Amino acid sequence: MKKKINFALLAVCIVLLTIGFAMLLSACGSKSVQESVLQNIPSAEAEVNLPLQMLIGDTAVAVDWEENESVEALKKLCLQQSLTISMSMYGGFEQVGPIGTELPRNDVQTTTEPGDIVLYSGNQVVVYYGSNSWAYTRLGHISDQSEEEMAALLGNGDVTITFRAGENRPRWNDVNPGEYYFDAVTWAVNHDPQITNGTSPVTFSPAAECTRGQAAAFLWRAHGSEPVTGEKNPFTDVSASDYYYDAVLWAYKNGITEGTTETTFSPDAKCTRGQIVTFLWRSEGKPEANAPASFTDVGSSAYYYEPVQWAVENKVTNGTSASTFSPDAKCTRGQIVTFLYRALGEK
Repeated sequence: MKKKINFALLAVCIVLLTIGFAMLLSACGSKSVQESVLQNIPSAEAEVNLPLQMLIGDTAVAVDWEENESVEALKKLCLQQSLTISMSMYGGFEQVGPIGTELPRNDVQTTTEPGDIVLYSGNQVVVYYGSNSWAYTRLGHISDQSEEEMAALLGNGDVTITFRAGENRPRWNDVNPGEYYFDAVTWAVNHDPQITNGTSPVTFSPAAECTRGQAAAFLWRAHGSEPVTGEKNPFTDVSASDYYYDAVLWAYKNGITEGTTETTFSPDAKCTRGQIVTFLWRSEGKPEANAPASFTDVGSSAYYYEPVQWAVENKVTNGTSASTFSPDAKCTRGQIVTFLYRALGEK
């Protein structure tokens, strides 16, 4: 009998709590907030386990993010495209800007410090380079900038901040959808092992000319970073401390390159288009091409003659025009990752 009474009381309590919570939501206008969130954020059954990146202007900053529903909602908001917010200086200690939608909030009285990122009123982001006390929902804290550095980033005029979510897309400002190298860079970034990680936290530099050292490293990583043992280094300009050391020895051991002389590799020399397709062709086992391409600047006696025929046949490159390949033109970073992707990534 005693157990029956307890269950009855429990049922009554649940009903009363449900009714009271529904009335509270109605009184606070929460329905419109929830609808705004649902309309603007893709649905998901689980938390979004993707990194959330933040830039202040062009400066990428490291953030220790809170584990709460506000941060999860912000990640989801950024999944389809990055979120850029125009910020405004306020009070001499913060920058504030509108998100453009409502995020879940759990405001508590908070005393901020430089580097804190908070949600204000559910629809504004505030980033601090000073201190203040108010009711906020904490989002995170910038961990790699000192108080002086935060003041330099935020205290000299209005800025923009950008949030990006997801590790399956390039994070750089100079790599955008629609560029011929976009898919290739995405592949290179997410390859295991990673082929390249850019020239800075916010740039890939696709138009920068690629060096022979970089080319060897890219190719070695694309083939799995195979360990090299027992191979004597013949090159006086390649040291064990160089990032491309193992890559160059691997390339030499496998007949991919013999260097620019018997004793030099010239790792800092800019790589040409002829050299790149030759490296690729040799790394693939020197396959024979069935349909020779006709370029006026690729003679049958050139070391890159067969590699160019193979590259064109396998759609690694179509040349620089209908009649020219430009074998001596310098190869850019965007071009080389594209060549690698077409030769290896699309298989």
